[in-house]
Amino acid sequence: SGDTEIVLAAYERWGEQCVSRFEGMWSFIIYDSVKNILFGSRDRFGQKPFHYGVFNSYFIVASEIKQFMHVPGFKATLNHKEGFNFLNYGGLNYSDDTLFEGVRSLPSGHNLYYDLSTHRYTISEWYFFPERKTNRIGLHEAAQEFRRLLEQSVQLRMGTDARLGSCLSGGLDSSSIVCIIDKLIKKKENFVTLSICWHDKSIDEQEYIDIVSDHTSRGINEKIFPDLDDLNQRNILEKIIYHQDQPILTTSHFAEYKVYEAAGERGLRVVMDGQGADEYLGGYGLFNWYHMHGLFNQYRFRSLSREWRAMRERSDMRHHQILRHLLYMKYTRRKPAMAGFINPQWAKDLIDENPMLPPNNARLSAKFLSRHQVFNSSLPYQLHSADRNSMCHSVESRLPFLDHQLVEYCYLLPDTLKISAGKSKIVLREGMSGVLPDEIRDRSTKLGFPSPQKAWMLKNAKWIGKELNGNAVAYGDLIDPSKIKDEFSHFAGSGRGDHDHFFRILSFNQWLKIFDVSIS
Repeated sequence: SGDTEIVLAAYERWGEQCVSRFEGMWSFIIYDSVKNILFGSRDRFGQKPFHYGVFNSYFIVASEIKQFMHVPGFKATLNHKEGFNFLNYGGLNYSDDTLFEGVRSLPSGHNLYYDLSTHRYTISEWYFFPERKTNRIGLHEAAQEFRRLLEQSVQLRMGTDARLGSCLSGGLDSSSIVCIIDKLIKKKENFVTLSICWHDKSIDEQEYIDIVSDHTSRGINEKIFPDLDDLNQRNILEKIIYHQDQPILTTSHFAEYKVYEAAGERGLRVVMDGQGADEYLGGYGLFNWYHMHGLFNQYRFRSLSREWRAMRERSDMRHHQILRHLLYMKYTRRKPAMAGFINPQWAKDLIDENPMLPPNNARLSAKFLSRHQVFNSSLPYQLHSADRNSMCHSVESRLPFLDHQLVEYCYLLPDTLKISAGKSKIVLREGMSGVLPDEIRDRSTKLGFPSPQKAWMLKNAKWIGKELNGNAVAYGDLIDPSKIKDEFSHFAGSGRGDHDHFFRILSFNQWLKIFDVSIS
């Protein structure tokens, strides 16, 4: 009757082919006594974790890397390539490797076979993302099918005996989910929406959250106001990094952590969230640039001219600046060592193309960027974070936008049905007509789950400086401690500088300490 029994029955009936019949998210390993193998599998987009490695003749499989710490003879050691890419590019979860040397992640949509007779394992891909020719249909038809698939996905994921919750940021994605739940939920029932709000109005979205809440009839909104001081004063930063098994990029993780903490405290065991849509519907600003490249490659110069004008209006960039940026994207992927902090002797054999961007020799397009973000950069990182932040509060995060039928359908749509005249998610906006309030559907702003990180770092500069300087020895030959001290002192005094870099170093150092990671 439970998931485990269903998986075992399906494997007994269809063998390894059972995974292609599954919907949703999973990570499991089965002992097959007949074949004398271990059969493991991970869902299509990697929503659930699967780590493995060989240490001292042990073949280890675990959902969390911290479980490896209890294996005899295991010693946490830094994977230098991954460490460099985190510090220099902010790269995490973009490949099979992790920050722990020898610990790997089973790629999404892959199976693992371990032969207990030979003690050898193989990995094979079972989910093949569609690469058929782009669907050539009109916006109206595409929008109708998009809406049907999204409503079907939401309804499927509403199945629970527990009280239902949903995240609500006021953006297009979470608002679409909330409005569809409100439409589908049974009469006399209600559901809870959870929203992160800030006293800093420049990053606060209560205006849009209230519009959606007023629009729904059975959604009960609860607002959470996180206090970033908890990161250092209550050691929450250390707690988050421990649960994540890796350093974090920004303090936005704390906001997500607080959402799921609130859900757990309110007894919500299933919470809907909106991850995934940005990556295949062109939701990030970077997609506009890739779309322009794609139009050029297809000789669609009239459409390119329209996007060029929209870029000028939106960014106030001049023609030569737009051209220079497009050329830079096409021919440059390397990034110099981070503000001089990184030891060049350490970095010289590690620096390579930015792994968070598609390969340099690719024919750039919005579609190509989508595939890379879904499998190799943005989405894997978000899924890792959401899974850890939700599960540490015993909450299951369900993601309607990652229904594979919906993802595949949207991926194959023409890029012009996703981006037009500088506006993103065209098919979603059209498909949600009559469901979303127009004020939300017509939004052109996107804040992207922000947090007042810079203000927090300036306020707590003394503590952060002590953490950076007092533990600089932990960096060994990776980073120059004197440059960290000088540059952070300048930032603390003037407020000028890249605070994301300083936070990454702070987070990286915390991770080294928490897991007692050797850098040799």
